[in-house]
Amino acid sequence: MALLRDTLTGIISAFNRAHLLRELSLTVASFNGKAEFRLADHLPAGAHSVVVSSVSVSNDNADLRWHIASGYLHASLSSKGRHYSPQPWDALARPVTLSVVAAYVPPPLDVPDLDLDGLHHFGVSLPAELEHVVNHGMGKTRFIERITDNEGRAQFASVEALDANHVRVTLVEALPVRLDMIFMPDNAGLGAS
Repeated sequence: MALLRDTLTGIISAFNRAHLLRELSLTVASFNGKAEFRLADHLPAGAHSVVVSSVSVSNDNADLRWHIASGYLHASLSSKGRHYSPQPWDALARPVTLSVVAAYVPPPLDVPDLDLDGLHHFGVSLPAELEHVVNHGMGKTRFIERITDNEGRAQFASVEALDANHVRVTLVEALPVRLDMIFMPDNAGLGAS
């Protein structure tokens, strides 16, 4: 059980450190070509450590200057000014869409408490054979499995539910392994309320 909890903790903490990317489409529509956007309004609740990597405009005739301050994207558009000095862009008459690429860390996940969250664990050591039929007795077919060798290294295998109480484990190589399974509650997953 400790190995399974350590694995789950490792997966969740790696996820909690990962940045996700999102492309935002924001429209500037003001008479002076200026706008400010609160980035938190366009990202998932709880997102933090936001970094904007690029901002581009949909209109080739508009020049863009932008910066980030206190969680806001400040944008200022001007005309290219081919025959005169650049003038503020009238984005009220000609709105411009900004394509903003932002990286952020999503809200952190907690490591689930297996018992309180309705998850059930089953684990068994299996001898060195290519195929095993395992009776777990959980009465469920929805699970996540992990197979490791005697040194704790993950092994590739096929784990197929035969019925609500049995799975078939097919290994690539006949070696002793540990099978750990977390069974989901009946109402977990897509369509659950």
